[in-house]
Amino acid sequence: MTSCVIKIKNIKYRPMKVFVISSMMLCLSSSIWGQASSDDIVNHIENNMVEVKGGTFMMGQTHVVEDESKIITRVASSTIDDDSPRADELPAHRVTVSDFRICKYELTQEEWTAVMSSNPSYFRGVNVPLESAKWDEIQNFISRLNEMTGHKYRLPTEAEWEFAARGGNLSCDYRYSGSNNPDEVAWYAADSLEQMQPVGKKKPNELGLYDMSGNAFEWCNDWYGPYGEEHQIDPKGPERGTYHVLRGGSWKHSSNGLRVSFRTHIPTTHLNKCGFRLAEEVEKETVITTVSNKDNGIKQFYNLQGLLLAKKPQKGTYICKEWDREKQNWVIRKITAK
Repeated sequence: MTSCVIKIKNIKYRPMKVFVISSMMLCLSSSIWGQASSDDIVNHIENNMVEVKGGTFMMGQTHVVEDESKIITRVASSTIDDDSPRADELPAHRVTVSDFRICKYELTQEEWTAVMSSNPSYFRGVNVPLESAKWDEIQNFISRLNEMTGHKYRLPTEAEWEFAARGGNLSCDYRYSGSNNPDEVAWYAADSLEQMQPVGKKKPNELGLYDMSGNAFEWCNDWYGPYGEEHQIDPKGPERGTYHVLRGGSWKHSSNGLRVSFRTHIPTTHLNKCGFRLAEEVEKETVITTVSNKDNGIKQFYNLQGLLLAKKPQKGTYICKEWDREKQNWVIRKITAK
């Protein structure tokens, strides 16, 4: 295949011009993806899933706020460019998540098209994140993908997303996902040329995940709601709501929206700054323990939404949190009682 080099000099970038350049690159590279079957692309998704070992972390705004008067009390998306923490990131609270899998990249347009045979994206390009899909369309995509693969892909919960963005158990407590310098890890207003960019071109975070800060805002499965102060285990968010959670910031906004604790919400409609990445539970054998408190330690029981229960359930699936005196740590088990 004949190579082609496009030289661009003295061009003042504007959204329309950048879009034209992106379209040209798509045409030049279309033959590469034209040779890949739908099965190849779907398998590509599976090969890029990363297993994240569960753990406990502080979720929310964890960095010291010296001047509390600068905390933004409004939580509408219009405040995204204010260089201050937001009230909906507080209080910071302890959260425990189980093992899960998450894709190292945001879902691309090629992967979407392989399943849906269409592409709603405004910023078309090779390996560019899928965007402008409605919430229901995303759920339809995931359902079709699961039928094709036998997997149980889904959107990550907000807690899973933040745990992964922070680097999981390997976290270095960076402000952004993988660095304290947004230029190293994120496409955002300062460097995106006012459009979405191909995935995986910036530095990954501690877990090898790319673009958790910037490029496309990422939908989470949770309804948007306020934080509480209690320790939660595998929280799923409110049972109902008006808006779903978005995380990670986008190509359009300032570095403030790239922070790992930043969260916002918008109506689930077509927007050219919103994409997603896939997640999946790690299947484990159910463990039921009969160890007494006398031999081991304190036990606590939670429902699957992470709420503490007054006593051990007699039926259904729940979480048992038990203190192991020998190892001096908490052991978390998901238990199904019949």
